[in-house]
Amino acid sequence: MPVSINTNYAATAASNNLALSNSMLQRSLNRLSSGSRIVSPSDDAGGAAVAMRLSADAKRSGSAASNLNSAVSLLQNQDGALKIGGKILERMAELQSLWNDTTKNSDDKSLYDIEFKALQGQLNSLTKEKFNGTPLFGATSTDIITNAAGDQTLTISAKGAGATGTKGTAKSSITSAATGAGAITLAATSGGTLTLAGVGITLAGGETMAQVVAKINAVSGGKVTAAITGDKLVITNKFYGTSDVTLTDSNDGAILSALKLSSGDSPVKTQGTADTRDKVTLLIQAGSLGDSIVDGVDLDVNKTITAAQNELASYRAHNGAEQNGISFAAELLTLNKANLEAAVGRINDVDVATESTQLAKWTTLTQAGTAMLAQANQSTSLVLKLLGQ
Repeated sequence: MPVSINTNYAATAASNNLALSNSMLQRSLNRLSSGSRIVSPSDDAGGAAVAMRLSADAKRSGSAASNLNSAVSLLQNQDGALKIGGKILERMAELQSLWNDTTKNSDDKSLYDIEFKALQGQLNSLTKEKFNGTPLFGATSTDIITNAAGDQTLTISAKGAGATGTKGTAKSSITSAATGAGAITLAATSGGTLTLAGVGITLAGGETMAQVVAKINAVSGGKVTAAITGDKLVITNKFYGTSDVTLTDSNDGAILSALKLSSGDSPVKTQGTADTRDKVTLLIQAGSLGDSIVDGVDLDVNKTITAAQNELASYRAHNGAEQNGISFAAELLTLNKANLEAAVGRINDVDVATESTQLAKWTTLTQAGTAMLAQANQSTSLVLKLLGQ
């Protein structure tokens, strides 16, 4: 290689190597000081994008787990209300048994009824309980998101203990065209069976209208009532059902004719909607211990209390199952969050052992490069000796 003044290749090469070594040294220092392998996207463009997505999933998993824990808290509050409701029903059942004691007079029964109605009010107040403004009881199910992506749900079943339900439309009555109905007696040929609301009522010729009314009221269970109003026979359907209550007789229409009614006449002139209230709601809306009809619905308080207890037992079973399901979903989200964070760490976090080795390497090369650049810069001084200086 010729000796020249204008060009110092050795110094240029040493300068380039020193610049590279210094750049790598700075990168190692940045990685070790930050703890991250990817200090800037240029360090690993693809890895940075993947880590960003995984980090977002981890944060969503944490938020979803928090939401599920809130859902568990709601269910725990709901179960507390159901537990108290069960105790109230137990006391109501006890009062019903005491009320049915034949040795109790009407005054005694009215005293039991005072507490019964007070318990009804307390039972009703439980249905209005809320958790952070959210009603504990409702007529519709609730879907709870159970994963970070938002595409998996767990359904909290509807517990309509406080729902008002759908009552049937009031049914019309039919009125006979007879006058002086109280004095009318069935003809001798008008005996037979009158079928009303599917119930057969045996009538004999010569019975008065008052006797007919008494028999109807005795066997219809309160769903259909008969009365003499203004010297006319009035038959009313109080049952909130979905089918008409028709009248037929076994004597070729003779009984209906005597009653001034036509075969097929129905006390259901406006069709109502079937009652869909559950037993808990029905008990809440019920009146006294001795009631048999509430808003046209046939009510046996003793059976209704038992049905309401079964209803609440079913609610508590669903509640417990839902709590378990949500707890497992929350546990899975917690594990997923930890695993996602670990995955992000494997991409982002610096390997300190490896990087410290690289730091030592680049530190040595930087120091060596600095020394060699100084030597290369001095190499052109040989030219002066050749010129006799």
